[in-house]
Formats: sequence, C-alpha cells, structure tokens
Amino acid sequence: MAFKIITDSASDLPKEIIEKYQLHVIPTPVTINGTDYFDGKTIFPEQFYKIQAEGADIKTYHINQYMFHENFEPYAKAGDEVLYLCFSTGIAGTFNAANIARTNILEDYPDFDLTIIDSRSASIGFGLIVYKLLLMQEHGAGKDTLIRAANFYVEHIHHVFTVRT
Repeated sequence: MAFKIITDSASDLPKEIIEKYQLHVIPTPVTINGTDYFDGKTIFPEQFYKIQAEGADIKTYHINQYMFHENFEPYAKAGDEVLYLCFSTGIAGTFNAANIARTNILEDYPDFDLTIIDSRSASIGFGLIVYKLLLMQEHGAGKDTLIRAANFYVEHIHHVFTVRT
C-alpha cells in the first residue's frame, strides 16, 4: 500500500516534473477538427499550440466518470491511498465526475481511500499546488499533512492571467 498524489493534465505541469515524481496525470480530452485527442497522451502542448495557431476548430470537454473509473481502479485494486487534485469545478464538471466515479468504485472496493480536492484553479496555478504537494511528500509529509496543505493552498492562491486576443 502506498499514498499517491494524482492530478489531471489541466495542471500544465512540465514533463520533467511528471517524470521525476512519476506523477499519474489523467489526460484531459480535446476535440480538434472533429477528432478526439487526450492531452499528454495522444497530443502534446507543442502540437496543440501549433494546431491552435493554424486556426483549428478546438473544443474541450471534461474527464467523465468512466475515464476516472479507469484511472482510479488500479489504485483501488492495489489498496493504495490516493489524493486527487482536480481542475477547477468552476470551469468544468471534473470534480463532480470524479466523485461519481469514486462512489461507483467504492461499491467494489469499499476500503478505497480516495480524497478528491477541487483546486479551484487552472493551468500552472493549479500545477503549482500539485508541485508543492509533491515536494512536501518528497520531504516526508504524510497524507493528513498533504491534505491540509492542499486545502490551505486552494483557499489562499490568487490567480492573475492575461489573454492575447
């Protein structure tokens, strides 16, 4: 049994951090010109931004409960404890879909310890929270400390962003 932190690709974490911490990142679905892709799995940021600059028709949709079930179940089977920090529920239905999957998995794995926290953030602001938790875990912080820290950061992070039009 292990304690794992997982997230989704909306955290925009660099590949180096994902690899260093062996972070499980659930890919966010994106449709480009009518074809489905999965961020970080079948399409990568460099490709995405090139296609976007070319004026492609791009739509995103949130990770659904089936996708979450697929990603959570291996941890449930292994008896791991999981903290999933997700993309802001204010932007997408990710948090709700993750909780539906959690409820369904608990039917088969009633002892599965899965904590789901809404980051209330997006992009690298969200990624910074995940990264901070990974650093804390690397330095010995336990599950309860990490959950308290995640909630603290969610409550205290402030985002400033610009959009080029």
